[in-house]
Amino acid sequence: MNRPPRPATSAHANFPDCVLPALNQMSKVIRGSAPLRGNRSGTGCKNPELQQQIDSDVFCVLPGEKRSRLNALQQFTLLDILAKFFIVISILLLFSREPNFQERAEDSHKYAYFEALFLGREGDGESHLHRIEMLFKMASYVLQYPVFHFYNFISQWLSKVSNKSYADDFIAMLVEHFILPSTPENPTHKFLLPLENWCPEFTAFFVILAPNHSPIITPALAITIGSYLIRNCQFILKNIRDNPSMAQSFSEEIFPKLLDFCIQPENQNSHSELHSGLMLTLESWSKIMAKQDNLQLNLSTLHFRQT
Repeated sequence: MNRPPRPATSAHANFPDCVLPALNQMSKVIRGSAPLRGNRSGTGCKNPELQQQIDSDVFCVLPGEKRSRLNALQQFTLLDILAKFFIVISILLLFSREPNFQERAEDSHKYAYFEALFLGREGDGESHLHRIEMLFKMASYVLQYPVFHFYNFISQWLSKVSNKSYADDFIAMLVEHFILPSTPENPTHKFLLPLENWCPEFTAFFVILAPNHSPIITPALAITIGSYLIRNCQFILKNIRDNPSMAQSFSEEIFPKLLDFCIQPENQNSHSELHSGLMLTLESWSKIMAKQDNLQLNLSTLHFRQT
């Protein structure tokens, strides 16, 4: 049986020249692990020599110190290199499709690159935390570059990871970077809107968690959540249904908060996206939650206003 290529080391290479050779080596290891139809997930993570090379030549982590030698500008350069790398990987896989290819296997192939880069030190304390910090920065950067399909990898990881606080932290970061600074003159929330087409899975996380990370429902948050609900309402509700803790939080806390924003006198004739999104939610809730009779949307805010 052919063994995957052995990673070469380039400990003395200068940044950023050391990054692309390491990424190319990672590609060789992942491509050499199984046919395209096979599941390559975990391939790069389980290769200690490759992970050492990623540490030293991609993230430039100092041996024994568990910290990167890159300054802020160099980290920005690294994010740019990685964003281009994930675009190239998607293009190469698109043009290398075999007849009767399986899209799910191809997605697994793409995820293997994400996993090897950002999750390859899982369980290794500070090394893992450093990569997660870079993943958060990458998540913010790719919305502006843009590389929207990167959020499919993030959603897949958040759905599997046992530490559920990562999802909260991700959404808190997006609210801080794109919702709270948004103004009519500089509508930064618009960077989030394409995710409704590129990654419906992630929009479910956002709708459920984002209101908890904003002091109030801002116009930017109302537009974003409303747009997500209009586009992906049934998909989002099915995700809520399959996660009991999320379902309870949405029905008892998040939905009433959004509804209260809509029925405020100053908002009743504006924010049509959120109005429409909540109407779709009301229409779809009973059908999708049919097997959960004890789970009802909290409409007390609406009843209070009517009285």
